[in-house]
Amino acid sequence: VALHVENILKQPPQARLRLLRYLLSNRAACKSDLMDKLRTSPIVAVGHGDRWLAPQDVVDPSSSIASLISPDNSAVISNSTLLNQETTSVLAQLHLLRRNLDTRFVMNLIPQIAALPVSSAEVSARQLLQTLEWTNFDCTNVSIDPELEWIPTCQGLKRPRQCRDTSQAELCDRVLPLLTIPLPRSGLGSP
Repeated sequence: VALHVENILKQPPQARLRLLRYLLSNRAACKSDLMDKLRTSPIVAVGHGDRWLAPQDVVDPSSSIASLISPDNSAVISNSTLLNQETTSVLAQLHLLRRNLDTRFVMNLIPQIAALPVSSAEVSARQLLQTLEWTNFDCTNVSIDPELEWIPTCQGLKRPRQCRDTSQAELCDRVLPLLTIPLPRSGLGSP
């Protein structure tokens, strides 16, 4: 099994699927170093099926963060082949696909949101902020380009320094657009 995992990228997709099914039915063979290798190997076809990403970089469609990935995102699992659908299903059952937020994921997602058409970006930005809030995600180490307009306000998308949370009203000495939802208290977009 270790040899198959070590050479996973040299194997055809059918052999990869057989290996993953074996690991799923023989959990004792799922050693942590093997699972880490699988998690970081680009074996999931995404987009139109012409790009490959590591399972850790692909959101599990059944996870609570799946709604953060728009259908036109280039990192969406490709449904172009039944083989890829089966592979990602087994990867999800092995808990190798992304199911949770982390700093790198959030930092990569914000520029993607800012690049979307305005109506889609507003919806995606609200979903991200709401997810950050209900998961109590610590945004302290999230650093983003301060020029990105991705914060949803009643006046459209704004840069972090162009808007304020309603709880900070008494601290502002000029009029800034208000966020349409509360901003997480853990530092995201703070000056």
